[in-house]
Amino acid sequence: MEERRKFARVEILMPIKYKKVTEEKDLMKPPTILGDPTILFPKPLEYPKDPVISDWLKYINAKLDFIISILTSKKKTEDDFEYKLVNLSAGGINFETKEEIKKDEILEIEMILEETIPTAIKVLAKVVWCERIDNRWKIGANFLNPTERILEILARFVFEKQRELLSKKRLSE
Repeated sequence: MEERRKFARVEILMPIKYKKVTEEKDLMKPPTILGDPTILFPKPLEYPKDPVISDWLKYINAKLDFIISILTSKKKTEDDFEYKLVNLSAGGINFETKEEIKKDEILEIEMILEETIPTAIKVLAKVVWCERIDNRWKIGANFLNPTERILEILARFVFEKQRELLSKKRLSE
């Protein structure tokens, strides 16, 4: 049997929010990244020579930059995010909703990848399937035109989470 998936997937509980895209102008929005480490550290900084202190300062600075970027955003912030169990890959996502979302509808999805340096990603996605489960809906959506950087960040995140799950599984055996 031939595998149809192009990217590895992981099931994880993560902060996410979405909205239906109803206006044509919103379809033109480019994907965005907040907290991208390559943006946070565009040029080398001078840190103390002690590697432990230096690493801790970098870690704290990255977290503070991320928090500041969210707090200074013009839109509402963390209050809009809801922790959902999602099945995530670099190519798409599936999760449950309280509302029906029809196949071929376009969603604007924002998610926070909780890593050492948290990264928030906003991307458009097209619903490719929708299934009713009791009074809820489970949807699957493919990301539309993600940048190479977003693909790289999502693939790395999925790989790291898969690795963590395997380590936990081995420890529990």
